[in-house]
This record gives sequence, C-alpha cells and structure tokens, in this order.
Amino acid sequence: MPSNHPKSININNMHYTTTTPVQATLPPHATLVVLVDPISTTCRIAQEISKRGHHLGALWTKRYAGDSPEQREKRSPSKYGCSGLRYKVELQEGRDLTWDDAANSDESIEIIMAVVKEASRSRNLHIVGCIPGSGLTRASRLADALSAKLGLPTCLAAPSSYSACSSPISAALLPLLFLAASESPGKMMMDVRNKKTQQNLLKAAGLRSIRQVCATSLNTSITHFLENEKYPIVVKPAYKSQGGIKLCRTKSEATDHFLDLISSGSGNNVEVICQEYLRGTELIVDHVTHRSKHK
Repeated sequence: MPSNHPKSININNMHYTTTTPVQATLPPHATLVVLVDPISTTCRIAQEISKRGHHLGALWTKRYAGDSPEQREKRSPSKYGCSGLRYKVELQEGRDLTWDDAANSDESIEIIMAVVKEASRSRNLHIVGCIPGSGLTRASRLADALSAKLGLPTCLAAPSSYSACSSPISAALLPLLFLAASESPGKMMMDVRNKKTQQNLLKAAGLRSIRQVCATSLNTSITHFLENEKYPIVVKPAYKSQGGIKLCRTKSEATDHFLDLISSGSGNNVEVICQEYLRGTELIVDHVTHRSKHK
C-alpha cells in the first residue's frame, strides 16, 4: 500500500512536499487526459489526475521526442519524482505526428486531433482533458489548439464568456487579454503568454507589478530605462520560456545582451524586456485554475 505520509523531494533544485500516491485511489474510468510535454510540475498534476481514476496520455513535441538516452531521460517521470507514473498512450512529434506551428493551420491541428483520437479509441478511452505541461512554449499552443478542436476547456476563454464574471477587475483585464486589433485566437494566445502582458495584467488588477519596458529595438524608452534604473536589472525575451534571461550589472552589459537577443531573432521583430531586479525570497505557487476556481 502506498504511504500517505508527506514525502519531500527536490526537482531541479526546487523543494516539493507531496502526500499524493501515484496509484489511482478510485476505480479506473474509461477516460483519458492528454498532457502535452508533461515534465516537472505537470507530473504532480498528472498524479492528481491518476488518483481520480483517469488514464494518462503523453504527447511529446520535438523538444522531448526521440530515442536517445538523453531524450528518454527528459521524458521519464522518475526524473521529476514520479517514478510510479504510467502513460496509457504516448505519442511523439516526428514519429507519430507532425505539426507546422508556424502556420498553426486548422488542417494541421485536425490531423493531429485525428491521431490522438484514434490512439484513445483503440484503447476504448474517451478524451476528457488536454493540458499543457512545459510553460510558455509550443506545448501550450498545441494543447490550447487541440482542446478547442475537441470542445474541451482551454487556457483561454472567448471574450463573451466573461460577461457573467463577478470579478470587479474583469473589465480592466479584457482589453489586455483580447486584442481589439486581432480576431485571431492564435494571436490572442500568444499575447497572454507574453511576459510583458503578464505584468500588465497584474498592474490592471491593482496588484504590485515589476517596472519594465519592452521593445523590438534599442529605442528611447529602452535607453532611458537603462540609464536611470538601479542595477542589476533583468534583460530577457518576452516570449521564450527558457534561456536568454540575464542579470545585467552595468548599462553596457544590459545593452549588449539586449542587442544580442534582438539579433538572434533573424529579423522577426523579437520583443525584449528590461525589468527591475527584485531582491528577496522567491516563492513559486503551483495551482490549476478551472472556470475561475483555483485549486
């Protein structure tokens, strides 16, 4: 029998305490929850899903797909302290499916959806959820697109769904969440994954937010920030989830890193953020929000 005593583990130098056994505590359902790139914290979420009797499916994008020992280790639940976790379905980009995320066309998503649905049907399972698992990446965009096609909840709701929202700040947040200049769901998805937008949402909600500027070139607002902000400061890409983040201790260092990030975009108008550096203890709170309920 699995122990329910708290178990402390360390994942990527972050400390977790969990009482969740990997094994399901309810009889298995004929249901499947698909997790796109289920790494790190998503393994903890997968444990909770498994605990409730749902089967798990893993859809790996090309970042984690492959048969090399290194790629296998990246996909292994044991790497994230979840050695008992098992996937009923595993699909890999490049082996089982392809996705042109630059085009992000309905046709390509339809094809991927057909592959996922066939994998679940062949095991007599019904898909009831699709969850992104690796932050602000292709996985998030793919999970949202698949969820929308499958008629499942996504990380974004249509603007009309906020009409009944009781939150007094919803009116202030809507212009930031849904760009008036675009009707494209893909572009709306990209905007809320912009780190600049995340801070703007906090500010609009009346919460403390980080001082920052964001631009695609070394313009006057960036120059003014670099000349007047207290050092060190953080310089990082607006969208990239990993890498490119640097703590710069001088104006010269910040300017050089800003220009390096801009040039790395090969003319694609890369947005780069310069932010104040916050000193203190960093607390990370992992939670799931569904229909405005936080768990």
